[in-house]
Amino acid sequence: MENHGDPWSWIRKGPDWGDQADSTQLIENPNSSFVFHLEAIPLGCIVRIGPLASQAISSPEGTADWSTAIQSLYPGEELESARKEYDELLSTLLDSDDSKVEKMCFNRPSSIAWRSVKRSSLIRSKTVREYIEYVPRRKRNLMIPFPHPPLQGGDNKSPAFVQPRLYLAASNYSDRYSWPKMGVASGLADIGDVVCWVFSSRRALLVRDSTVRGKGLGEEKVRVFGTALATKDMRGPVPSEQFYITRWKSLEKETRLMVQVDASTIFVLLE
Repeated sequence: MENHGDPWSWIRKGPDWGDQADSTQLIENPNSSFVFHLEAIPLGCIVRIGPLASQAISSPEGTADWSTAIQSLYPGEELESARKEYDELLSTLLDSDDSKVEKMCFNRPSSIAWRSVKRSSLIRSKTVREYIEYVPRRKRNLMIPFPHPPLQGGDNKSPAFVQPRLYLAASNYSDRYSWPKMGVASGLADIGDVVCWVFSSRRALLVRDSTVRGKGLGEEKVRVFGTALATKDMRGPVPSEQFYITRWKSLEKETRLMVQVDASTIFVLLE
């Protein structure tokens, strides 16, 4: 299968594009030379989309409903760590200006779509749909959209102008106390998107199961819809390569997903 080997090395040595792909065309061939295959670790499934991150800066008192959502989503044993993470998230946003907040997330969907499959060599490998169903039913029942304020001006509907929003994610990991529960995500984020870490980047991918249902079983179609940042990855300088090696090794027993992205997404992950 053509996947450029290690995409990080491929980008650093400089790509040989050959024939250019049409950026408006959706590629569904996993063997295409424009497809990059990455291993990802899901942080959780988004169960709430919150207010604009910029609103948390301009009027933090308006996030009271968001605090209520946190209390309703996480049980008693998780609530304390969730509140601490929310305080850190809010503090980070308050220390950031609008221009920095707007650049936190990448809003362009990847031009690659694929049918999610397990990787046989990985014991903990799951499909995207399996992972979503793995989230406790009690939390999946709380997948209620937060009211989105209207966008100002027609141009703001363009992905380039969609501002990041707060999100809450649910997972089923045993170490759920320290596991990231929230952060900021692309304005294109939706309920049910899976937030995924990949190696060598503090930006996470938003992976969406866009299942097309027809007669019989639905066909699982998956696509990346921009990026997100977990709270712990929002503050401080860009981590060293050793940091990512250590983090990835510490997560070797966690669930794995195989994702496919285009070159533009690779560049964003490496910023």
